[in-house]
Amino acid sequence: MILQNIAQKVSEDTSKIIGYPVSISDENGYLIGVTDQERIGLYDNLLAEVLRTQKITYWNEDADRPKNIFPGVAAPIIVNDEILGTVGVLGKTGNNPETTSYVKLVKNHIEMLCHETIKKEIRSFKTSAIDTLIHYILNYTENDKSKIQIDRYGEMFGFDLNINRICVIIKINHLPTSTETDQMLADNTRIFIIEKIFNIFKNNKQDLIGRINLNEFILFKVTNTRYATEEEMKQLERKVIELNNMLQSKQDIIATAFIGDVQSSIEGLNLSYNNALKVMSSSNNPFNNTKTIYNFNDFGIQTEILINNSKNKIIKDLKTSLFNFINQDEFKILSKTFIIYCENKFNLSSTSRNMFIHRNTLIYRLRKISKKTKIDLDNFKHCLLLYFVLKN
Repeated sequence: MILQNIAQKVSEDTSKIIGYPVSISDENGYLIGVTDQERIGLYDNLLAEVLRTQKITYWNEDADRPKNIFPGVAAPIIVNDEILGTVGVLGKTGNNPETTSYVKLVKNHIEMLCHETIKKEIRSFKTSAIDTLIHYILNYTENDKSKIQIDRYGEMFGFDLNINRICVIIKINHLPTSTETDQMLADNTRIFIIEKIFNIFKNNKQDLIGRINLNEFILFKVTNTRYATEEEMKQLERKVIELNNMLQSKQDIIATAFIGDVQSSIEGLNLSYNNALKVMSSSNNPFNNTKTIYNFNDFGIQTEILINNSKNKIIKDLKTSLFNFINQDEFKILSKTFIIYCENKFNLSSTSRNMFIHRNTLIYRLRKISKKTKIDLDNFKHCLLLYFVLKN
């Protein structure tokens, strides 16, 4: 099957290079790669003889040949001590060093391509197997009775799932997918991205790297500590920056990392993943889209998570109290102003600079917010409640 997948292309490409037609047979002597495609499937008893003898064989013009079988030289294709088929160079006749060199060159080239194809298939199989392992972890629940099987599956590929790891979700934004051509470009880009993620992030054989979906990749990064250290976070940030620098060669592509917490065991890795998902959900802030790394242990993120996971009744009651403010025409700009004001530590100068507005304009908006909401902007608890509602 390996030889059959590449035989026709190898035959055509090699024939153009050496100037002689090249025929390739399978392990039974049937042609699977020929310059004249009408001959595909024809049984070549001379190539079948090469399969039997496993030696380079020469046929001259006067040789006793069946119809449609041409003179030349042929050699067995052997990969990992297994005969996959034969290759014949048609029209190159005579048992001499030049003819022998031709057929050996073509034979070696095909065997090398077969070796590379086998390696790619093994890598593809392992990648798919690791993706499957990761999806088992991501979909694990407390009621799942397959924990032992998942552990064994990991052991098959050399992964100990009971050591400390930290989950990192890498989300790729703006992959082109609108047309068939764009889809092909996107597929090539995804291959490029996963290769770069492996090259940049994998420095421990126990690091688990795989794909969640078309635009999201996942890394369970091994750590020697129970809690992520500041230095580890800085290293991850440097790696994310390095990844984005490499992605600059691809049009309008940005990688953003969402980091969970340090966990071990299948349950723990699943928890770290879900914490990373919470970080992702809580980082969709329309007023701050410049960051490329978000960390579960960041107190700002924890605040966002707290807000996003608050009980609906609390939010509903607060929104009812602020109905007149929320339903006015200027709500969007006033809401944005108040959030940025809070996130700039209630500093008027800093807020006006970040919003590119005059200080007096900011003061006017804040007074309007206070009037419409009935809150005291000098009261931290009042501001906290309003911030809580607007962020939610």
